Amino acid sequence: MPRFQEKVRKYQKTQAIRPFPRKMDLMPKVGELYQLKGWMGKPYRSKQELLGLCKLIQVSTITIEETRFLLNNETGSESVEISDRLQLENFARDDGFEDWKDFKVFLRGNYGLPFTGYLMKWKKYQPKLER
Repeated sequence: MPRFQEKVRKYQKTQAIRPFPRKMDLMPKVGELYQLKGWMGKPYRSKQELLGLCKLIQVSTITIEETRFLLNNETGSESVEISDRLQLENFARDDGFEDWKDFKVFLRGNYGLPFTGYLMKWKKYQPKLER
């Protein structure tokens, strides 16, 4: 089973970092329902299974460097720098990694550092039942 699927299924992974889509109108938006899916075999060559359904609570531009990350709000008008060690460790764990070092190794190997893309955070979607 791929690295993050069980954590996604149990809602232990509550965020994801992605490169920007080729078409910006495909960017996810806060408040949207989002299907969390995982490949059942080889990525892009196998079926996907539904791991969960969530509601997006944050979508922000992010730049990740060796010792910090810069997070912009949805409009891009404000930037927040996170470099505190504890905050970096917690951020990496929220993304399903053991720690910040593990997170950087993954990013460096898959995208390179510095990395600029977007961060999306979610919470489990629980539809309200009508009586």
